[in-house]
Amino acid sequence: MTDRLRPVSKDFGSKTAASSSRPQTASSVSGSVLAARSPIFRDMLAIPQSEDQPTIGGCPIVVLPDSAKDLEYFLRAIFDSSFFEGPPKPSAQPILAGVLRLSTKYEIGFLRQRALQHLATVSPLTVEEFDKISSTRTFNGWPAQHLALADALDMKWSMPYTMYTISCSLTVDQLMSAASDVHLSPSVLRNVKHTFSFLRGPPSSGCASLDRCRPRRAEILSLLLDKEGISPMNSFPPFFWTGLFIKEFCASCHSEMRTQYEESRRRVWAELPEMFGLPSWEKLRAARDADLVGRD
Repeated sequence: MTDRLRPVSKDFGSKTAASSSRPQTASSVSGSVLAARSPIFRDMLAIPQSEDQPTIGGCPIVVLPDSAKDLEYFLRAIFDSSFFEGPPKPSAQPILAGVLRLSTKYEIGFLRQRALQHLATVSPLTVEEFDKISSTRTFNGWPAQHLALADALDMKWSMPYTMYTISCSLTVDQLMSAASDVHLSPSVLRNVKHTFSFLRGPPSSGCASLDRCRPRRAEILSLLLDKEGISPMNSFPPFFWTGLFIKEFCASCHSEMRTQYEESRRRVWAELPEMFGLPSWEKLRAARDADLVGRD
């Protein structure tokens, strides 16, 4: 991967790139710059043009079989360095997707790497990365569109968190009920049950307030069962344990519950790839590292 221009011996001058779906949105761009950035464009533009080729403003039209929006974002990213900057600068899902698709297709390495760096900010592969995602992500978007993009480009390392997010759109009751119509693997159901087992179990052996701790556990579990879009991995963020739960439970129950929950969420995370039929975390991390290192 490199950000430097490849030497081009031929001056390709100005070319007009247009989308086949919306040719009226044609953009006049430098053919020489495109050829320097992409071996695909270099070969494409080296093909002799016919004398009757259509032109706009004197520039021959090069029709590309890509969506108009993808092409717009892609060309702007090439010719305007401030349009698509790398992390921690923010981006947007449509821009990222368009740039990633076409930089991969036309083999523009530096642009593809920039897009992959953004993609990595919403693709945690460790619990620690998961816990920081709200402060490190550079764009928001629809999980289903993210999953479709990762699948189309065979980037399995970008799938676990998104698949997990989609599964969390189900209610806990749907996930935990044996009579549920939701078709998930047994490991998904097992791990969700395990994550909240600390609320189902009895108070700790050293509980100093049985009358308070036992019913409060049941009340919290009941609230979870009625809630939509619950996430087992972060149902109880740190401020719960340092604030609300200190007041709700005795010190013994509080300490035991916090330990059980942390162990449970790490177990859920460890088994996510298996839940969704993906390679192991080790293989996913290796694939991400290889993609982010890039290639010339």
